[in-house]
Parts: sequence; C-alpha cells; structure tokens
Amino acid sequence: MIKTSLCTLISLVAVAALLAGCSTSEPGVKNTMGTLETTVEANPPQVAKAAEAVLKDLELIRVHSTSTEVDGEAFGYTASDKKVSVSIKKESENLSKINVRVGAFGDEDLGVAVITRIEEQLGVADK
Repeated sequence: MIKTSLCTLISLVAVAALLAGCSTSEPGVKNTMGTLETTVEANPPQVAKAAEAVLKDLELIRVHSTSTEVDGEAFGYTASDKKVSVSIKKESENLSKINVRVGAFGDEDLGVAVITRIEEQLGVADK
C-alpha cells in the first residue's frame, strides 16, 4: 500500500514538473526540454531572413541561414561557442512553426529574446 502511494506521488510530481516546464514568460511560446516553440504568420524564407538579421543584431558569430518554401534554418554562435539555432517548418500557406535552441541545455531568456525579435522583424509581434 505504501509502495503504491509512493509511486503515485512520484508520478504526480513528475507530471507537474513536466507541465511547469512547458510554459514560458512569453505568451504563445512553449518550452520543451530547452527548445522553445512558437508559430508565426510568415513563410519559411521570410522567417529565415528575419532570424538571420536578429542573430546578427545580437552580434553572434558565424551566422548562417538557408531556406526553401517548406523549411529553413538560421544559426550562429555566442562568444562562448554556444550554438543558437532557429529551425523553421511550414505549417500552412503563410504560417510557420519555429523552434529556437540555445546550447545543449537551452537558455530560455535568450531563446525568448530571439523569438520576440524575430516577431518584431516580421511585423507580427503582439498579434
């Protein structure tokens, strides 16, 4: 009986921790194990261009982007060699899902800043 109750308690705590890990301070942005995800009103080439501009504005080094009509990516590196990557996937005609990852474990503050600035570059912030 005690063993069953303990297992149930541990399971509930684990689920609560996972659910808490999914929310961020930015509305519409989900954090899944260090990768931030949101959707923007733009096609992948537009998002890749905006992401590249944001990474350059942040003075990252070795910034690069590439895209097609169905997907894209942009990335750069911090001075401490952490990779900041933006992955883009077309969701519909003018809607793209973007995933932002900073380093191996994620950096929510920098990731949210990248997403916010991409939205500003695209003119879709606060929609």
